[in-house]
Amino acid sequence: EGARRRGLGRRLVTAARQLAGGEVVWAQVSAGNARSLRAFQAAGYRPVGSEALFLRP
Repeated sequence: EGARRRGLGRRLVTAARQLAGGEVVWAQVSAGNARSLRAFQAAGYRPVGSEALFLRP
């Protein structure tokens, strides 16, 4: 909790793009992880799809 709301996540995902040297970067974020999703979107990533898991009752 002490590291939240400092922009660290956004800086990490921005660094990933820079380290890729212009190559396409794909990331998979759990749908329930809103903080991670917001960090990726703040760094310029855009959703291109989603995944749904269905479990048997």
